[in-house]
Amino acid sequence: MTVVLEHIIYGMLAVIGALVVADAAIRARLDREARRDRRLRPAIELAVGEFLAGTRAELEVGASDERTVLLKVGMEALGDLIGSERDRLASALERLGYITQAGVGLRARRRAVRRRAAEVLATIATPGTVAALTVGIADRDPMVRCTSARALAGIGGDQVQADVAQVARRDVAVAPGPAAAVVLALGGHHPAALGPLLVKEADPQIRAITVTVISELRLVELAPFLQVCLDDRDELAEQAARGLGGIGDVTATEALLGLACDPRRTSAARAAAVTAIGAIGASSAVSVVENLLRSDDWSVRNAAAMALPRLGQAGLAALRFAAASPLTQVQEQAEAVLRS
Repeated sequence: MTVVLEHIIYGMLAVIGALVVADAAIRARLDREARRDRRLRPAIELAVGEFLAGTRAELEVGASDERTVLLKVGMEALGDLIGSERDRLASALERLGYITQAGVGLRARRRAVRRRAAEVLATIATPGTVAALTVGIADRDPMVRCTSARALAGIGGDQVQADVAQVARRDVAVAPGPAAAVVLALGGHHPAALGPLLVKEADPQIRAITVTVISELRLVELAPFLQVCLDDRDELAEQAARGLGGIGDVTATEALLGLACDPRRTSAARAAAVTAIGAIGASSAVSVVENLLRSDDWSVRNAAAMALPRLGQAGLAALRFAAASPLTQVQEQAEAVLRS
C-alpha cells in the first residue's frame, strides 16, 4: 500500500512540475510578445495611419515580427473602419500575403491555428478570401465552420449560401452563439437563404433563432414563413406573432386571430397574437379583440385592451364602451388603458 501511495505522490509531483514548467514557458512567451509589441507597434500604427490618410503610398513590412504586429494592428483597425478606408486597408493586407498565409493556416493540424486563420480571413473579408473561407465551412471544428460561414454570408455569392445555412443548422447545438451570428449575417445579406432553416425537421433552436432574426430585421419577404410558424409550438408561435406585428403584415390578421382565440394555446402566445393585431392596426379585427376583453386570462384581456386604441376609431369606441361594462375586470382594464 505504501509503495502505491509513493507512486501516486511521485506522479502528482511530476504533473505539478510539468504544469509549472508549462506556465513558465507561457509567461515567457507572453512577455516576449509584449516587449515586441511595445517596440514595433508605434511605428506600425503610424504607418497605417499615414496609409489611410493618403500620405503613404503603400504599407511595407520586413521581418517576421513586423508582419505579426502589422496584422494585429490591421485587424484592430478593420474592426473600426467602414467604406473606402476599410476596403483600402483590407486590400493592402491581401497584397502583403496575409490571405495566402491564413489559407495555409486553415489546413493546419492544430485547431487554434485554424481558428485564428478563419478569424483573419473573416476580418479581412475581401473577395480574395472567398475560396479559403469556402474551405473553412467544411472544417471539422464548429468554430472554424461558423466563423467562415459568417464571413461568406456577407461576401460570398448566392451559390454558397445554402452551404452557409447548413453550417448554422448543423452547429447550433454545439455553438449556439456563433450559429446565431451566421443566421444574422444571412438575414442581412441573403434573406432568402433563411427559409430552409424554418422547416419542421430543423432543430427547434435554429428555428427559434431564425424567427427572431426575421422579426428583428423585419424581413417582409419572409413574413409567410412566420405565418406558418403560428401553427407550431407555443414558444415559436409567440415569437412569430411578435415578428408579424413588427413587420406589419396585414395578411396575417386571420391567422393571428386564430391563435389569439385558441384556448389550447399558452397565455403568452395568445397575448402576443393580440398585441401583433394591434401593431398591424387591423381594424377588421375590432369585434374579435373586443370579445377578448372578456377573457378569463388576464394577459389576453390586457393585450386586448392595449390593442383596441390602435385599431382606429372603432377600436377606441369599443374600449370606451368596455369602460362602462358591468363586469368589473373588463371595466378596470379598459379604464386603465384610457387613463394612460
